[in-house]
Amino acid sequence: MIDLSDGLSSDLAHICHQSKVGAKIFADKIPINSNLPELVQDCEQQIGYAINGGEDFELLFTVNPKKYFQLKKALPNFPFQHIGEITANTAIIELIANEKSRILEPEGFRHF
Repeated sequence: MIDLSDGLSSDLAHICHQSKVGAKIFADKIPINSNLPELVQDCEQQIGYAINGGEDFELLFTVNPKKYFQLKKALPNFPFQHIGEITANTAIIELIANEKSRILEPEGFRHF
């Protein structure tokens, strides 16, 4: 689990690096702030802001797919969004949008 203060792409890369795994995230599953469409009409730009923007007051975590429904049942008042899955492709993060896959390069905040 990690906070999303540096942006989804960067913080997901941290999880993948430390765990020696990769990930797939689905663009249509990423929550978009309700104010963003008023400021940016282009859907790709909205996804870009959602993936690379920082200072979100959210947590990113992984859970074994076999435990997912147990987690939802155990925490019925805790809102969380399933946005992707962990893969065996070490350090490769794929963004799936419009049935196309592309490698996602982390573009969030970098400390060093």
